[in-house]
Amino acid sequence: NIIVPREKMGRVMNLCFDRRGIQLEIDNLSEETLQLKYRMPYAEVVVDFFDTLKSITSGMASLDYEHDGFQPENIKVINIKINHDPIDSLTFLVHESKTKLRARQMVD
Repeated sequence: NIIVPREKMGRVMNLCFDRRGIQLEIDNLSEETLQLKYRMPYAEVVVDFFDTLKSITSGMASLDYEHDGFQPENIKVINIKINHDPIDSLTFLVHESKTKLRARQMVD
């Protein structure tokens, strides 16, 4: 559940979409305030979701979440190699939808 000012709704919806969120419901709490309900992977919330949410809403959004169980996902392993040798300390897991983006971020 995210409580957000109406004028910031579009930015928050884009953030949730970028974090693989599935929109469940939008409720009007008042003329200026909406409640957005999303189902989103916990891994996407833990990293920096709250900080980004506060940033794009100028601190006006509120977040409440609860664990909804585990779901199977397509996870890939990214191995960074130097001179054809894999570097274990640079290996990480990432969701399949963000594989290219995260790999490029690591090598740029």
